[in-house]
Amino acid sequence: MMCDCGKAGCLQTYINISSLLSEANKIRPIRTIEELFEARRAGERWACYLIERALMYIAITVNNVVCMYNPDSVILSVELADKYPEVYEEIEELCMSRFVWEPLRESFSIFRSELQEQGVMIGSGLLSQIRLFELE
Repeated sequence: MMCDCGKAGCLQTYINISSLLSEANKIRPIRTIEELFEARRAGERWACYLIERALMYIAITVNNVVCMYNPDSVILSVELADKYPEVYEEIEELCMSRFVWEPLRESFSIFRSELQEQGVMIGSGLLSQIRLFELE
């Protein structure tokens, strides 16, 4: 699947809601993420696959961050987890049972962002501010 940036393989093409809906619409007309989750709850295999694949990629991303930086905390700011809090528990379970390298599993905690969709904007603003002060 192609990303909005024009490249293939970007994480957002697998985990953001608009990409999930776009892919779901290739199988069956779906207008909202609620409909996709309803199909998953009904046990429709294609819906289960799309959501579980998104959660797996999030867990793999957490593993990559933990292995590269060894942080004390990982704060998830994921649109799916904001709208469907039960997904957060699934992501944490995937991280700790399958994807995070075993020696590092007890070295960090996973938290859900309380900022929801504003977290990304606040974080990017802070990063810009830090870089600005580094230049001076």
